[in-house]
Amino acid sequence: MVSCNQMGLNIDFLEHLLRAETDSENPFVKGKRELMRLVAPVVAEKCQATSGGPTRVLDAGCAIGGDLRILASLLADAHVAYYGVDIMPALIEAIQVRSLGPVGANYVCGDIHVLPFEANTFDVVYCSRVLIHSDLEQAVSELIRVQKSTAVGFAVEGDVSASSQLFLTSDERVREVDRQKSLSTMRAVKNPQAASQTFWTLKKLEVAGIVSNVRMDLQSFVITDAAVIDPGFAMTSQHICKLVSDLKISQVDADHYLEALHKGDSGDPYQIILLSIISWIKV
Repeated sequence: MVSCNQMGLNIDFLEHLLRAETDSENPFVKGKRELMRLVAPVVAEKCQATSGGPTRVLDAGCAIGGDLRILASLLADAHVAYYGVDIMPALIEAIQVRSLGPVGANYVCGDIHVLPFEANTFDVVYCSRVLIHSDLEQAVSELIRVQKSTAVGFAVEGDVSASSQLFLTSDERVREVDRQKSLSTMRAVKNPQAASQTFWTLKKLEVAGIVSNVRMDLQSFVITDAAVIDPGFAMTSQHICKLVSDLKISQVDADHYLEALHKGDSGDPYQIILLSIISWIKV
């Protein structure tokens, strides 16, 4: 297995991720498409209002470009310039080598805390599941910095505790392992309540007159097979092994949990994913 960056991703994982994201019947992809259906009309409206050049759209934390690919498919005839930035060089390389992005899209390696763009550049900015790992106030400030006046911003986030409460199973042992997994995640990520924190950060900025029209909408979708969001269970297995080494769960319960996930097509366990779409307009 070939390592392709310092954060432990490997070529096999990228292949699995690519297959999952290009499977139109994958419920995770369907969920992303519904999210993009909320963004697409805003971009289309900006296209109509933009003169003298394309509407510029930024995906901050673009991974392998799945969200921009979906957005471009919904806006096939629109005059849009797509930009993506991600902190992981291997993901940007995968997009460029495999031509994964929309035609003519610009992808660069960069940090959401110090975006490699001039101020007042974009008509729409977007990020998904990035602020949970970030210095939230600094990242939001950077997104706003690169927005043009009246540009629209979108942040898709979830609260870890909310997601963990919707892992549904009749197996008490599986439920307990998942509870330990959620507790571990809450300790590991920078902002476990990322959706709530993002909303209230923007509401404060709204009071300060920096942004307006801050709102939060909810989307939910059901995952009956965990492999659709973790191909090959690579990341889950790593997480479970860490719980065993930390003596949070037994090896027997770890094996039982992973076996249950591999039988996900039985409908038990399944998970209802709750995501918040926070939007705002730069004043």
